Amino acid sequence: MANDLKLVNMTTQDFASAKAAELFDVRWEKMGKEYYPLLRKGGMIKHSVLKVWNKISEHRFIHFFEYESKESFEKCQKIWKKIENELFQFLLVKMLSDKGLVISETDLT
Repeated sequence: MANDLKLVNMTTQDFASAKAAELFDVRWEKMGKEYYPLLRKGGMIKHSVLKVWNKISEHRFIHFFEYESKESFEKCQKIWKKIENELFQFLLVKMLSDKGLVISETDLT
């Protein structure tokens, strides 16, 4: 059963400034066009981005990456390693990642 479960990675990014967050967005806008097809081929099925808007975390983003399986996640990590150097060059950002298997989903639409 565990092999049938999707894997989700949640990454929180705290940027040092609004300019750093903006530069990240500009870079990913350009790079995503090239890398999303490769990530999809590797098994990533969804990427969602949340802009946290509470006063404590004004430059915080939370990314949800959904993968078909643990194996898909591992394949895509090789692609992310290639992306990271260029994407985060000269940016001051603190990141924290958590991974887990989706054991329950409720779609209310």
